[in-house]
Formats: sequence, structure tokens, C-alpha cells
Amino acid sequence: MFSYATPAQRAQVIAGLRELADYLEAHPQIPARADCEMNVSIIGDYGVEVDDADKRAELERIAALADAPVRSRNGQHTAKRGFGPVTYRATAIDQARMDAHEALYSYAGNIGPDRP
Repeated sequence: MFSYATPAQRAQVIAGLRELADYLEAHPQIPARADCEMNVSIIGDYGVEVDDADKRAELERIAALADAPVRSRNGQHTAKRGFGPVTYRATAIDQARMDAHEALYSYAGNIGPDRP
């Protein structure tokens, strides 16, 4: 129902994170950010509509697994857990919030400053 990495993809992501950490540690001359975030969006599989209640229930499930609090604001619900400066964040966005966002940006590319 939800669009997440397959077990094989998950293993590749975890291996890639470890490889990146080892690489940055071995190459201190390469700049790194002071923080890092893994974002998981709770959305339906391609072509599958998921209602707001199901998305919020899935977020609650993930929050319990991650031992993370859920915070909600303006139709956007998040659960995050920090590991030092590294954060795991799961997000579910209500459809009304998504619709408002799409409406706000519906003119993008069509309206801009006058060119000389």
C-alpha cells in the first residue's frame, strides 16, 4: 500500500550510508555538512490513493517503532528521531494541505518579473 524501499533497496541504502561515513572519515579534507537527514514520505504506491487517516495511522506505527514523538501542524504530520546531528524523519501530509500547495504553485513558470 505504501511506497518504501524493497528489502534489497533498504540493504543498499544502509550499506551506502556506512560507505559514505567511512569515506568521509578517511578523507577529512572533503567538506561535510554539520547535519544530515533521512526523509521518508508516507505516500501510496504508484497509482494507489491513500486517505489521510491511513497515512496518519502509518505515521503513528512508524513513530512507535522509532520511539519518536508525532508532531502535527497545518496538515503536515512528522515523527523524527535524532542520532546526534543525523535525523530520521517520517512525514505524512493531508490531501487538503497537498492541494493547497499545488494551488499555490500552479502559476509557477507562468508569472515572473518583467524582463527589460
